Amino acid sequence: MKNDYTILKTGRHELTRVTINEILYLKAFGNYTDIILESNKKITVCQNIKNILNYINSSILIRISRNSAINKTKAIKVINGKKKIIRLTNNEELNYSTNYISTPNDLLA
Repeated sequence: MKNDYTILKTGRHELTRVTINEILYLKAFGNYTDIILESNKKITVCQNIKNILNYINSSILIRISRNSAINKTKAIKVINGKKKIIRLTNNEELNYSTNYISTPNDLLA
């Protein structure tokens, strides 16, 4: 996969270049979104998660709940029991919602 990147506004007068394949997941809180990278660096963007996903427009970023999205190439395990969990390559676990993910097996494909 080539290193596609995006440029995000991370401050009033600040732009940051982010390689899309390095994104592990996005976590929203209100009108702000944290973008967590493989290097464990966190970038906070003053946009909601829906706008960021529309702006980046990448098929590897997938919404998994109301406040989370993941890079599906970083998912290594899906637990589809009472708790719905996705484990990422850095061993972090995020809950997913069946409202957003109807077939969890697709995350590992």
